[in-house]
Amino acid sequence: GDDEQLDYENHEAALITEFMAALDDWDAALPDDVIDFYMQRAGFDTDDVRLKRLLALAAQKFLTDVSSDALLYAKIRQAKEKAKGKRVVLTVDDLSNALQEYGVDVCKPAYFADSSSAGLDSANAGAATA
Repeated sequence: GDDEQLDYENHEAALITEFMAALDDWDAALPDDVIDFYMQRAGFDTDDVRLKRLLALAAQKFLTDVSSDALLYAKIRQAKEKAKGKRVVLTVDDLSNALQEYGVDVCKPAYFADSSSAGLDSANAGAATA
């Protein structure tokens, strides 16, 4: 009844307090200065280190998920291409496909430096010039 609900709420509150305290000692992959920069660009300013670390944790989770998905797309692509070698090469298309799952559309520019419209022959674009 009411006692069980109160115990559950107290347990939840204790877990949240413990988690927030752990953020004080957590070393984020994204430095606080980077988080500060993007928070400021979004119009949000706070001195609460725990909130900054919580945002850094969410950003790190997002980057990890996207990277993992992009790796899966690369492995699938290379399996279809029957690519030789064990080295996995990520492409912009792999990253674009992974980001699309999270609602982020990546658009390629209208032209590339190695395209015929740029005046370079794409077959010789990578060749060194004398």
